[in-house]
Amino acid sequence: KIIFTNLKAGKADVEFVPGGQYYIKGLKKFSLADGRPTEELEGSLWNLLDLAVSNDGKYIAGGGGDWGKTELKVWEAATGKLVKEFEGHYAEVTSVVFSADSRLLFSGSSDSQIKIWDLAEKKELATLVSMEEMGNDYVVVTPSGLFDGTPKGIKTILHYTAGLEVIDLEQLKERYYEPGLLRKILGYSNEPLRDVQQLGEVKLYPAVNLKLDKTTGKLNVDLSNRGGGIGRTVIYINGKEVVSDARGGSANPDALTYQVNYNLKNHPYLLSDTMNEVTVKVYNKEGYLVSKGFKVGYRSDASATPAERPSLYILAVGVSDYTNTGIDLKYPSKDAINMEQTLSLGAKRLFGTSKTTSWLLTTESNQSSLQPTRKNIISIFDSIARRAKSTDVLVVYLSGHGINWGGANGDFYYLTKEAYSASVEAYNDPAIRKTATISGAELVELIKKIPALKQVLMIDACASGKAIDNMMAKRDISSGTLKALDRMKDRAGMHIITGCAADAVSYEASRYGQGVLTYSIIESIRGAALRNNRFIDI
Repeated sequence: KIIFTNLKAGKADVEFVPGGQYYIKGLKKFSLADGRPTEELEGSLWNLLDLAVSNDGKYIAGGGGDWGKTELKVWEAATGKLVKEFEGHYAEVTSVVFSADSRLLFSGSSDSQIKIWDLAEKKELATLVSMEEMGNDYVVVTPSGLFDGTPKGIKTILHYTAGLEVIDLEQLKERYYEPGLLRKILGYSNEPLRDVQQLGEVKLYPAVNLKLDKTTGKLNVDLSNRGGGIGRTVIYINGKEVVSDARGGSANPDALTYQVNYNLKNHPYLLSDTMNEVTVKVYNKEGYLVSKGFKVGYRSDASATPAERPSLYILAVGVSDYTNTGIDLKYPSKDAINMEQTLSLGAKRLFGTSKTTSWLLTTESNQSSLQPTRKNIISIFDSIARRAKSTDVLVVYLSGHGINWGGANGDFYYLTKEAYSASVEAYNDPAIRKTATISGAELVELIKKIPALKQVLMIDACASGKAIDNMMAKRDISSGTLKALDRMKDRAGMHIITGCAADAVSYEASRYGQGVLTYSIIESIRGAALRNNRFIDI
């Protein structure tokens, strides 16, 4: 049955108010009984382009404007009273929509931004930027400076400026990177947002001037304070951290100038008879902003390190049985065994039997030296460090429990066989952490001692106090853990494969008889996902 037909073409769509007796057209309320206008919304809105009504019927939102003016307003549906005029877009607002629970307002604009607004607090929560040419890549930032996004989005979509200096988001990772940020804002994660210092005027890192004596291998780094002080000075060779702070302990962060000296001659990370990339990154005094990499090439003496075929070193660790049987897991030991067998089989064909060395540490082993204790794991890392060269390959696999201790800015801790609890609170005592865990920072230092430049770390470990015999045992990875793993990746210059994407879950699934991550990797290596004569190259 047609009630009335006097809806004329005009600005924005018609929006019906849930449970009400009227609809919204333009900035007017019309009676559903006779189609007559009953009330106008307070104020005006230039070039109305979109309207929306919240699901609870309390609010009306309108967007519009043009390139010279942006318009985004919210009214009370019952009274037509203007509640808030939101500001933040740089172009016309082309779309508005409320969240299903009527808690949030989303606004899209021709400036390629989607903004998220809190209706109760009447403030901006975040901005999401995604450009058509970037496909599914995006970045999301909060007014305080927290950010997250896809790796490509973080690198390319958004940047800040400080004078003539361009600051990429990656340079602010130390303080402002927040994995799972969008899920937290939307209420799909129970983790709270970190309270960080508002990102205001950026205090720049020092100016950097590199001088390299290619005969002696001496690298001089001249630093000039630009107002932000002189912070940590990190040196990398071929993408791998050599020293976490080359300044020394007596450096004055407020000095106007400072010089760092480092000798590259015969360093174990250098590749012989080729151009090596030496990179220097410098932080500001507060440590939240790091420079882009300043790079210089250095060719090592070919006669000093004769070229030879590379070797592969494999360390596979799986902990199923802990000191406290209440936190035992079903598959980590089996996963480690299968992973070591698969990698060794393929490596011996590629590198040769004499060039492939593997260690398998599981709780199923009958030898005490091959039990996955903290002491045994560290001992094997030290053994590899004594044998490996820069041309070699290192693969480390860890399966079992892990925790993120120290809060949002804490570190990842892999629980060794000695662990008696998977609860974070149980590790507040540093003595316990030193006897039953290996931290991410320790892993970085252990791996840094190993000259091999091609490195892969696979971690199927997360915080979980229970293992469900049937079907699935969820193992959540916190954003703090992901941030700790990201720091490990950047410092050690290695590839890291984990059991979860940001804020997702990994599962122990009885359907496969092992962890899903391990199952997926092994099946891929064996060829389940390979077609048309393709192969995996190391």
